[in-house]
Amino acid sequence: DERGDQAYIIKRGNVEILKETTKGNKLLRTLGKGALFGEMALIDDQPRMASAKTVGGPVEVLVINRRTFKTRIDGVDPFIRGLLSILTNTARHIDRES
Repeated sequence: DERGDQAYIIKRGNVEILKETTKGNKLLRTLGKGALFGEMALIDDQPRMASAKTVGGPVEVLVINRRTFKTRIDGVDPFIRGLLSILTNTARHIDRES
C-alpha cells in the first residue's frame, strides 16, 4: 500500500511478486531478466498492491522514476494509454476478488 514513485526493469536475477493476504504472502509470479514491475502504481497513481523480493541471488535493476515513466507514457498513442489504464484497473479488481 505504499505510493509508487518508481518502476523497475530486471537486468539480472529473479524477483518474486508477493501479495499479503490474511493467510500470509501469496506468490503472484516470479520475474526474470527483461521483466518490468512496479509500473501499475505509476499508470494509475494508486498505492502499490504487492511487494517485490529478490530470489536466488543478487538482482540488478534499471530504475525508472515517475517523471521518466510519465514522459514515455505521454508520448504513446492515446489508444494504448487507454488500454494500459483498462488493464491496470482490471488487474486491481481481480486482485480484490482473490
